[in-house]
Amino acid sequence: MDCLVTIEQGVRTPQSGEPLILADGRRFVFATIENDLRGWWFTAFAHDGRSTLQGNTRLAWDSQASAWRPDPARQVHRFDSLMARSRNKAAGRVPKPPAASFDAQPETVQDAVPQPALPFPVVCIGASAGGLEAFTHLLSALPTDTGMAFVLVSHLSPSHASHLAEILSRATQLPVNEVKDEPRVEPNCVYVIPPDSNMIIAQGSLKLIPRHKVDGRHHPIDLFLESLAHDQKHKSIAVILSGTGSDGTMGMDEIKAAGGITFAQDESAAYEGMPRSAMMAGTVDFRLAPAEIARELGKIARHAYIGTDGPPEGIVESAQTAPILRLLHQSSGVDFTHYKTATLRRRVARRMALHKVETLPEYAEYLRDHPVEIEALFQDILINVTSFFRDPETFDLLRTRVFPRIVAEHGSADAIRMWVVGCSTGEEAYSLAIVFSEFMEREGRTWPVQIFATDLNGTGIERARTGLYPKSIAERVSPERLRRFFYELDGKYRVAKAIRDLCVFAKHNVLEDPPFSRMDVISCRNMLIYLEPVMQEHLLPTLHYALKSAGVLLLGGSESTGVHHDLFDPIDAKHRLYGRKPTANRLPPPLIEGLRLDRHKHAPPMAAVEARRGEGAQREADRILLARYTPPGVLVTEDLEILQFHGDTGAYLTPLAGKASLNLVKMLYRSRAGQGNCRRRGRFPRALPSTRCARASSHAAEPRAHIGE
Repeated sequence: MDCLVTIEQGVRTPQSGEPLILADGRRFVFATIENDLRGWWFTAFAHDGRSTLQGNTRLAWDSQASAWRPDPARQVHRFDSLMARSRNKAAGRVPKPPAASFDAQPETVQDAVPQPALPFPVVCIGASAGGLEAFTHLLSALPTDTGMAFVLVSHLSPSHASHLAEILSRATQLPVNEVKDEPRVEPNCVYVIPPDSNMIIAQGSLKLIPRHKVDGRHHPIDLFLESLAHDQKHKSIAVILSGTGSDGTMGMDEIKAAGGITFAQDESAAYEGMPRSAMMAGTVDFRLAPAEIARELGKIARHAYIGTDGPPEGIVESAQTAPILRLLHQSSGVDFTHYKTATLRRRVARRMALHKVETLPEYAEYLRDHPVEIEALFQDILINVTSFFRDPETFDLLRTRVFPRIVAEHGSADAIRMWVVGCSTGEEAYSLAIVFSEFMEREGRTWPVQIFATDLNGTGIERARTGLYPKSIAERVSPERLRRFFYELDGKYRVAKAIRDLCVFAKHNVLEDPPFSRMDVISCRNMLIYLEPVMQEHLLPTLHYALKSAGVLLLGGSESTGVHHDLFDPIDAKHRLYGRKPTANRLPPPLIEGLRLDRHKHAPPMAAVEARRGEGAQREADRILLARYTPPGVLVTEDLEILQFHGDTGAYLTPLAGKASLNLVKMLYRSRAGQGNCRRRGRFPRALPSTRCARASSHAAEPRAHIGE
């Protein structure tokens, strides 16, 4: 979408730092306003640093509120997924298409990834209490020729002048300056945030914006790191030093998701709150003392991952990744062959940079010698980019449009079933549970709720089951929800048992394992973008099969149902909500057989062969028992089309003359006199649809329907 701003004729241009108020009351601050031949481009950050905007709208000055407001007839778009693409357009790297409507079907994000605004790495070093000593030790050990830029963000008193830049200049030969006048960032320079300001980086320049507290919290490090991740991509580096609280934890999530590198101070920190929070969130690559961090930065600066001018995946050749994919498959059981090639190569290149390995064969050898690194690479590929209530507008839409639609078709005893695909560490599943609990409270009614949450990352599933999260979730969870749905435990927040009991977490590979079925809502956000088209083509029909006839599918902000217009109708294309279309085919697509990259290289272990023999014998025994000793029955679809016969059903079912049909109703015994005899004796044919359904398995892949005793 073109992120173009139209300024009303005769109205002055918005200035950096001026407020922007949306129709829903949310307040933003302009960070950048730039003009090109067609109009004005803007970037605006929320006061709380949690969300960012870049939009296509007409602006007008509201003199009463002393703020800019958008024309309510036009849209302002979320910034998260589109800023990078818009920046490429502005730079003339790709053609500019006509402005798009939110009702249009978006295409899934392609492999092409925007490049950093600056050709060199930018390091954000954040600290609070005890930070002066840590800053000094780091800068004094830092080489002067790293080619990196260093931005120091600290919690400074808003009412006192700061001498931090002057003090730190004595510890290093690098130029140290307090930020003024929105400087363009230069390598081998140190920039220090001034007091009473927040700061971001946009298009390679530092921007100062007014300082604001949200719910009593001031998190300038999170705000800067979020902007750094967007601006510098894989050339962004985060360092969290001494300090209390959790500032920096959320921002480090963004840095790591963008392919950047993260550090936290070890037990040498005078105050361990901030570095410990980052460690507990699982986003830290290195935990070192400040002087050791400086030396490690000097080594990383020489690696091609952050030194190359092109895409980082360029240092990894696709043809040489097969041995690494084979090692991953042998270790985890997951075949990454059909994951996005560029994404895989970027993740591998990042791990190579962390270990200072220059070539792919060397890294493959390193993996063989260090099995723990295979697990680390696996975790990097399945990087956790989720959070509580990600995209709040989407959850508002679920509460106001989707949930009423679903409960209208359920009785008070009918379970509401939801499935979160790729749940990572559980935040999305718990968010759904909380929002639906609030919905039931407003309705004054209750329904049984089952939320199935699956992921192929067993480590993430275990963490999700515990429901324990760092204090930094307070950045995205309101104080009211924290009070009602969480409690403090050992310096963390734990999800309340009433919410945990609504969620069932399981390790499951949706691309290879049988799917769940009869779901009211499926959330599969930000998964399609990591898959090659062949896997996308398989996954969407699988999700269609898993939904009930009136079910709803929720995708990520950069995803769509693509060519599958026959399977889904858009409910709200802007927020990627789709309704299931009824189709004749209710069968799931065939399961994808893993490529078994190692099947020709290694014979299966004898124990595995014996295990498979035992499984075969068990299946044969089950077949004999089912045929001889269980009542006759049939396996049918929800439209009562027969898929399998079990036992002798001739007493109840017979084909009709004419066109062949396997419809259960049509094949019921045609002798009405026979049914009459049954009624007179007080019995009914077992295969009548009015009989009870028997579930044959409790596996995640539930049978489509069973008719039996």
